[in-house]
Amino acid sequence: MIPVFLRSLDELDGKLLLFFNGLHTDSLDVFFSTVAGRFFWIPAYVVLAGILVRRYGKGFLWIALFIGIAVAFS
Repeated sequence: MIPVFLRSLDELDGKLLLFFNGLHTDSLDVFFSTVAGRFFWIPAYVVLAGILVRRYGKGFLWIALFIGIAVAFS
């Protein structure tokens, strides 16, 4: 069973997608295709990992390693 909050969030996501898709603007097409790209988010992940390592120390690296292994094998 999906909680009500997640269901409403999913509906809002669908409505926003259809709204922006219905605008038919070239600049938004370029923006969203760039943001949806795989390599666009790598710097953000690196910065986030750096912040977490700085805050939690090397313990975070072990947690990130095990999460990465779990994702790789799933």
